[in-house]
Amino acid sequence: MRADKRGIVTCCTCGKRNRWENVDAGHYMSRTFTATRWDFDNVWPQCKKDNFGYGARIWKPDDTVRQRYTAFLRATLGDGAPERLHAKAIAGRVWTLTELRELVQELEAQCQEHGLL
Repeated sequence: MRADKRGIVTCCTCGKRNRWENVDAGHYMSRTFTATRWDFDNVWPQCKKDNFGYGARIWKPDDTVRQRYTAFLRATLGDGAPERLHAKAIAGRVWTLTELRELVQELEAQCQEHGLL
């Protein structure tokens, strides 16, 4: 979740800082879109208040939180990032079991590297 050495993350939509255990994994495209559910570009630290009720299946970047998330993605990943995530989400790609196992291994390695396992 892109924490600093003390385990502090910054909410992608309001900028508040908190320990990683106290925030949500905020998905830009709802988790119901399996193609982007585990895509690291789609998941960022988000305070519980901003993430509550956010995951609408309809992609409409017009509410305040969505606008801030959209601006964050553009600033962090470059112009077109929100549109690329949207296109990837609606393409409907299905993750293979092998890909998911590789993702778990990658995450476990990162956790071990940071002394979390």
